[in-house]
Amino acid sequence: MKSLSKVCDAADWFDPEMVEIIQNELHETPYFHRKQWEFAMIFRALRQNGLLQPDKTGLSMGGGTERVLYAIAKHVRQLIVTDLYEANTSWDCARTDDPSQLIRENAPFPVDLQHIRAMRMDMRQLDFADNSIDFCYSSCAVEHIGEYAD
Repeated sequence: MKSLSKVCDAADWFDPEMVEIIQNELHETPYFHRKQWEFAMIFRALRQNGLLQPDKTGLSMGGGTERVLYAIAKHVRQLIVTDLYEANTSWDCARTDDPSQLIRENAPFPVDLQHIRAMRMDMRQLDFADNSIDFCYSSCAVEHIGEYAD
């Protein structure tokens, strides 16, 4: 089993598994960019832990319209994508009154959008039934949460 807790390393772009994920799941050509690496590592972690299954429900916190959410949604029953979606946000990837429409309009490759449920929700106050989520992840969002006390 490959290590999942590590810093971004240029050598990872030459790892056959990472290349396969980037090309076949993220539908990109490998290039040195921290976000591509992070998305591939998230996908790898979920796959390595057996969570990319048609009976699983996942949660993406602060997901906006990130490419990785579409890749994950192709493998699970449902991916719930939360963000501070609103019309006047400063974040382009969350600027909308209709999160579902934003997700539909930004799909970077074909995916069954019925597997994605987008909703406005603050990741500091998640409102889901106990044991209803099989996995969760957040990419480049935690550092944007509120103030120091948060």
